[in-house]
Amino acid sequence: RQRLLPRGDERAEGAGPMRLKMFSCMDTQGIGCEAFRLLIPRDWEFSGGVHWRLDNPAMPAVIAFQVRNPQGAEAFEVFPTLSFYWTNNPMVLMNFPLGSMYLGNEVRPPAAALQVLQEVVVPRYRGQAPGLRIVQQEHLPELPAQLQMVNPAASAGPASADGAKIRLQYQSDAQTVEEEIFGVVQVNRMVVPVLMGMMENIFWVADFLFAFRAPLGQLEAHSDLFQAMVRSVRLNPQWYSRYMQVSQYLVQNQIQQIQHLGQLSWIISQTSDQISDMIMAVSYTHLRAHETRHDLVCRLLL
Repeated sequence: RQRLLPRGDERAEGAGPMRLKMFSCMDTQGIGCEAFRLLIPRDWEFSGGVHWRLDNPAMPAVIAFQVRNPQGAEAFEVFPTLSFYWTNNPMVLMNFPLGSMYLGNEVRPPAAALQVLQEVVVPRYRGQAPGLRIVQQEHLPELPAQLQMVNPAASAGPASADGAKIRLQYQSDAQTVEEEIFGVVQVNRMVVPVLMGMMENIFWVADFLFAFRAPLGQLEAHSDLFQAMVRSVRLNPQWYSRYMQVSQYLVQNQIQQIQHLGQLSWIISQTSDQISDMIMAVSYTHLRAHETRHDLVCRLLL
């Protein structure tokens, strides 16, 4: 337990010391042990946790949850990591067009963090909110480094990273709430030779997606509480080790399956050595990106 007071004159009216408790989230769908833990207010409710999807061999599970005040609008929410794939080769895009899925990754060109929040995250997770409007947006190029400081163990990073936040207002339970959503875009670019030249494969993610919500005018008053919850998240290393083993197994078997399809279905249907080379190049890139992608899966603001 820990007592936490909002900062000075930003305290909400009538607010007193906040009693926190340690909450342990169990991975009931998959490995069957504690996945992570964090501090939450004693009388708040936790929902969500570890979600196993298995559609993406390099990211077979994601962490997404919400901690909310059942007596009010306050909430801390973590959204699942969104994974994407893009390439500069039009032949590959003919078979995996924009919006389709490649190994569990949505085919979409990389974009800046602020654009991803505006065009992907907000529409998907708040698009149905009544009265939704964006009231503030801010580019945060230092956010990836700040999150790296929160998690010093995450030393290996992608080729590029960008951060941003966006503030929303909308109606919830007959009252106006405001919410800040943060996010980091991390991009891995790899160039591999194919029969007709060089092919660039891009695996990128929208990561560290989390939000703070409170009644209109009270978001700053709860800033210390939200920051305390973010910084208290701790991943269970035993769970993460088991998760890594599962993911490595899935990647290896998925690569073997793609090789088989490249030799049979793709060659028979396309009768093109170039198509087969492209598929093999994408598979090789995905395997090389695998270890870096693992860092992105579970670095949940440690």
